[in-house]
Formats: sequence, structure tokens, C-alpha cells
Amino acid sequence: MQGHNQEPSTDLGDNFVEMQDLGDVNQFTLGELEVATNNFSIENFVANGYYATVFRGLLEDGTVVAIKKFNDINNFRGMDAFQREVEHIYRTRHQHILQLLGICATTTQRFLIYPYMSNGSLASRLAVACDLLQLWLQLQVKTCFQERNFGELLDPDLKPSYDQQELEKIADLALSCIEKLPTSRPKMINIVEVLSEMID
Repeated sequence: MQGHNQEPSTDLGDNFVEMQDLGDVNQFTLGELEVATNNFSIENFVANGYYATVFRGLLEDGTVVAIKKFNDINNFRGMDAFQREVEHIYRTRHQHILQLLGICATTTQRFLIYPYMSNGSLASRLAVACDLLQLWLQLQVKTCFQERNFGELLDPDLKPSYDQQELEKIADLALSCIEKLPTSRPKMINIVEVLSEMID
């Protein structure tokens, strides 16, 4: 594997885990990562998050890696996200958790290098399962809503005493709460208002 074991030349901050404490973690140059990702080309793009972007990379020795490029490293949040991730990796070494293969630190950029998971991560697989469950729930509620058959959604103990109009309001509210996009969901204050009106 490329990279080399040496101390980084940049200051990573007073609270940063000492690089020598990270064991066999290789130090990569920015040039090595640019070659591995073809200058971080769109063809090697894997995912984008709030704090980082992940690219697939091919090292000179043929090792396929995931290169996590931290965004906005010059502001506190970006640097903090980077430092927290390295500290968590350092503290949670386990055979079933991806091990950090390398790191690259320049004065303006930070990168972490991991083994590439061609089949996706557990988190991505769980996200798909959660999406399917959410879709199923939405379909169930929508079907009951369209057929005005809310009794199927109720706990059997509540069936004799529920009000059809109130149940429709609650079902409508519940349906809006499980929208896929968080911005499409009602705010908690609005939910409380609707429920409070029903209690009064």
C-alpha cells in the first residue's frame, strides 16, 4: 500500500489524537490521493454528507479504497467532525468495524482513507430497509385513509369509543409525520397544536 508512516507536517490542533497513537496508519500525500481518485473525478464519487464527501480510489498497489474528504475544514465544525471521527476510530478498534488505512492532512484539507466496501455499508443497507418499512407504513395508512377504514389502525381496546372525525385528523397528522423528506413533515409545535385542539 502507498503512503508512509511518518508524522504529519501540519498542526491538527491541541485536542487531536497523536498520530503515532493510531498504530499502522499510513500518511498519504494529497498528490497520491489525487492520482488514486483521478483528481476526485465525478466517476469516483460515492456519497456526499454534511461534513464530508466520499470518493472511490485505486492506490498504486491495486488496493481499492474509500477516501473521505472533509468539507469546510477551515471552520470549526468541519475540523471538529474530522477530529471526532479520528478519535472514535482510535477508541473503537474491532474486527467488525472498518479500520482506518490512512490519513492525509494539509493546511487546508483533511482526508481519511478506509477499505472500500463494494457492497455498501451496513448503514446504507439499513437505510434501504427503513425506506421500505416507511413506504409500507405509508401505504397502509393511505389505504385506510382512502377507504375510511381507520378501525384497522386502532388498538382493539379503543375501538368502541373513538370518534371518526378525530381519527381522520390523527391519521392525516400521522401520515404527514412519516413523509420521506424531513422538510415535508410538520414541526413538533404544529403537532402539539393539532392534538391540543382535539383534547380541548
